[in-house]
Amino acid sequence: MPEATGGRPVGSAELHLVDRERQDPWVADRARELMVSLWYPARRTRGCPRQPYMPAGVARSVDESGSFGLAGPGKVDWAGIRTEAARGAPADDRRRRPVVLHSPGLEVSRTLGTSTAIELASRGYVVVTVDHTYETPAVQFPGGRVEFQEPMSGTEDLKKVVETRVRDIRFVLDQLALVRRGPGPDARRGLPKGLDKALDLERVGMYGHSGGGATAAEAMRVDRRIDAGVNMDGTLQYDDSDFLPVAREGLDRPFMLMGKAGQTHLDKASWRSFWDHSTGWKRDLSLVGGQSLQLHGRPVVRTGPGRAPGPTRRAPRAVRRHGGPRTQHRRPTRLPRRLLRPAPAIAPPGPAGRPLVRPPGRAVRRLITHGTEGPRTREASGARCSPGKGGSPTAAAAIAFR
Repeated sequence: MPEATGGRPVGSAELHLVDRERQDPWVADRARELMVSLWYPARRTRGCPRQPYMPAGVARSVDESGSFGLAGPGKVDWAGIRTEAARGAPADDRRRRPVVLHSPGLEVSRTLGTSTAIELASRGYVVVTVDHTYETPAVQFPGGRVEFQEPMSGTEDLKKVVETRVRDIRFVLDQLALVRRGPGPDARRGLPKGLDKALDLERVGMYGHSGGGATAAEAMRVDRRIDAGVNMDGTLQYDDSDFLPVAREGLDRPFMLMGKAGQTHLDKASWRSFWDHSTGWKRDLSLVGGQSLQLHGRPVVRTGPGRAPGPTRRAPRAVRRHGGPRTQHRRPTRLPRRLLRPAPAIAPPGPAGRPLVRPPGRAVRRLITHGTEGPRTREASGARCSPGKGGSPTAAAAIAFR
């Protein structure tokens, strides 16, 4: 995994959230359950274990399904990859931190947003990544239970997907408010020390890729707790003639559209409608030569010498800006060197039969979002890692709200 560039150490925790007032829309007679990861600036990380990139059950599912088309079954040990985040590390609660929610693409795991989440956390944000159960291919819950994707197709199911995702996000915000207020022992049970005090729910943003970007826009429409958002390459329509409500109504708060080459409000009808109806600050960026998954954090896997396979091997060279009543194009320029970061790569198996992690030979462009804080202050010492509940990576800091 690439190192974050923000300069702050990063901690991680996982929450098991249960909405007992809502029946799951995909599975009968079951309350809605979510798994959520939190990535945050840590006070210290010494002595804390590194957070796995994937829990074992999800890693097994990814491996059996072909590792995102990057490698065959048995070629990548996804569960063996470690992030730089320290599991259960005490949070830096010397000031409140803005909260950023992340919703992944349609039928995509929150895991693929890990690098961006850690980058933002290293720059001073608390990032909350959400898996939308039964739509995501595999979600692992405490105790090792894995829930898999349910069949869904057609426009009506797509509408149910968006509605469910928006309700998931609003529920997560509700539970974060409980954590912040701490009305009882359940609200903070198993959480890393100081994380409750670090949450600033007066400053909330949201971003997402593909279907997650559409979720961010629609969630902002119905919930004013979300102050700003980013849609990375997500369409805002159910079909050719049926737009999401947010595309018909627009937003009155800051929002950015970010698309692959050819995906702008100039040539996408739903984005054009959203743009024309939005009265708040807005920006439309497209990645020249870019593709959709480059906006999400798709990993790069190498099984031998040479370049990384497929379309991720070259860094897009320019970003175009589209905005205002008349089209404004910023002349394409090379991305600054500081925005080029190495992507994860998996080398051939080592002596123990497990893949070795090594940096690739070619950089892949990564989105960097700057934080809102001044210089980093000196780290304090003395705090220890929270053991969490259950002691396993997937159950670290797991809590169920009743």
